[in-house]
Amino acid sequence: MSETPPPARTIRLVAVDMDGTFLSPEKSYDGARFARIRQTMRDRGITFVVASGNQYWQLAGFFPDHPDNYYLAENGAFIVGPDGELRVSMLADATVSTLLDIFDDGLTIDPVLCGHHSAYASATVDPRVLPKLQHHYTRFELVDDLRAVTDGVLKFTAVSPTGDLADGLARLIAEAPADVAVVSPGNDFLDINRVDVNKGEALAWLGAQLGIATADMVAFGDGQNDIEMLQTVGLGVAMANAMDAVHEVADDKTHSNADSGVLTYLENLLDL
Repeated sequence: MSETPPPARTIRLVAVDMDGTFLSPEKSYDGARFARIRQTMRDRGITFVVASGNQYWQLAGFFPDHPDNYYLAENGAFIVGPDGELRVSMLADATVSTLLDIFDDGLTIDPVLCGHHSAYASATVDPRVLPKLQHHYTRFELVDDLRAVTDGVLKFTAVSPTGDLADGLARLIAEAPADVAVVSPGNDFLDINRVDVNKGEALAWLGAQLGIATADMVAFGDGQNDIEMLQTVGLGVAMANAMDAVHEVADDKTHSNADSGVLTYLENLLDL
């Protein structure tokens, strides 16, 4: 694994995926070590961005001591900065209805509506799925009828009670409306986002707002939903545990999330 980043370059923004990338398999990170890196980034004017398919409130909960972070939540559909919401990208109502029709037609995976204000699953969801949902969603409601949810929908997540997503993935790719994309974050979930919204597009948008060129960005990832982000930035880094498709597009690689690969790489990149 690489411990020595490529030759010196201008770095103005660092973006990290969370599950499988920044977080250990136990869903934690070395807070003291990161605090030292984060302060160095502040001192040098480097923006830190959390880019994940997860819910904003869950992501922010990992960084209570760092209120100046930016968040590309829900794979970039919900962008939040230190002073509040910056962009919200909803699925069309007709698209939500069509996707629910597909899930109702015999799919063995359960849908979650990832809303602007909360996440929603059916009260009849498979009990084996509930622990996964409760772990990933800080704001989460069980409802009698998903079609009655009035909150704007940022994306769908599909969850398998058994971990087998293959059949559901194939059907969703074949039958989903043309205005959405189905991707795997690399765990027991599938994400269904607007086709024009992804982490790479969201990073480019945020960079335009902050006056930061994508060439001056570094990003770390491991899953299919990180590919556009690693392709967009000047330096895309794959984790050792990343999918093969992620390694194929990355400029460099680092140790696994179990070995704090992001922190090690940043310490070397920043000469700490």
